[in-house]
Amino acid sequence: MNIHLTRNFGYFDAMGLKGPKPVAIFGNLWDMMYTSKPDIEIQRYHKYGKIYGIFEGSRPIIQVGDPETIKQVLVEDFRLFNTKIRITNVGHPIIDRMLVSVRGEQWRRMRAAVQPAFTTARTRRHYPLVRQCVTEQL
Repeated sequence: MNIHLTRNFGYFDAMGLKGPKPVAIFGNLWDMMYTSKPDIEIQRYHKYGKIYGIFEGSRPIIQVGDPETIKQVLVEDFRLFNTKIRITNVGHPIIDRMLVSVRGEQWRRMRAAVQPAFTTARTRRHYPLVRQCVTEQL
């Protein structure tokens, strides 16, 4: 087997994280051919705990199921995780400058500019409207 395809498979063992055994080329994505993603995540959560590692191909991904850890990462430490994978890469000048597309320092500047629009009070005020739209559409 090509060592390039499995070179990262010891990544979580070195960190002391548990997780399902990956398969060359697919990593842990093969399971999703036969079971839905939510069902797989619940099974893995019960088997490996609140934090475990999986692979998308040979790329390691940490799965977190603990609400306090999720809050820590998404709210309090988010500035450390803004080097996310690019969602879009269409080459359009407007789309490539959207908040979900930019990274690094440009993301920090844009986030600081739009943050006042998403205060807790404003979010709570808009929640009934969002809930109504979701209810009507789904």
